[in-house]
Amino acid sequence: MIVYKIRDATQNDFEDAFNIKKDALQSYVEKTWGWNEEFQSNYHKKHFEPKNLKIIEVESKPIGSLKFITEKDHIFLSELFIMQAYQSKKIGSRIINDYIYNAYTEKKTVKLQVLRINKRAVKLYKKLCFEIYEEDNVYFKMIYRHEQ
Repeated sequence: MIVYKIRDATQNDFEDAFNIKKDALQSYVEKTWGWNEEFQSNYHKKHFEPKNLKIIEVESKPIGSLKFITEKDHIFLSELFIMQAYQSKKIGSRIINDYIYNAYTEKKTVKLQVLRINKRAVKLYKKLCFEIYEEDNVYFKMIYRHEQ
């Protein structure tokens, strides 16, 4: 089992966060809207905010990132990106299960949004008992509800 660490992001993680996102998401963005490096770089510069961002590390090397927002009745997992070399190694599943457990202890649901075209992620979320509660042409919005 791969040992990973999750830490708070800082401004110094700007470049690593972009590279992680690009590695994990570029192929899906290309198929959905087309990848424009300049646009993506500018978007990252404009929206990079380490406040809710976590960096996932293996052996002190950044291999993923995660944003989460705690709301009154739910936790919203946003932008869980794992670099391709570390995908399918149970890292994402373990992280999501930890957030599910934390939400359970706070009596909250867990919500997320995923690109429809990212079939691997959709399959993972369904395996973890998330269900689609809303969708459009690009995204599925999914929720994990704890048994009452």
